[in-house]
Amino acid sequence: MIDLHIHLDGSLPPGLLLELAELEGVALPAATEEELRPFLTVPPDCRSLGEFLERFALPVSCMQSIRTLSRAAWGLAEELAEQGLLYAEIRFAPQLHLENGLTQEQ
Repeated sequence: MIDLHIHLDGSLPPGLLLELAELEGVALPAATEEELRPFLTVPPDCRSLGEFLERFALPVSCMQSIRTLSRAAWGLAEELAEQGLLYAEIRFAPQLHLENGLTQEQ
């Protein structure tokens, strides 16, 4: 199995997001994986691209350092491997991860 277009910030498992939030010091709207899931999942009646992209904001807020970006990429790769994925092209938008002083080059 392969995935040629997967977004890092839209594909993080809730457990990994809990870990990243702790590393970044970000307060989440939920304390457990199950409670967090609705904040990461697009509803079946999604009406617009904007509504879809709102689900990326929370993960992005938890990936604002080299440490958390690296952990997110590694954790997603582990998750995909567990699912049997052999190849993935993981994307992200560097300009969204500059809130705490990172540069796009970093």
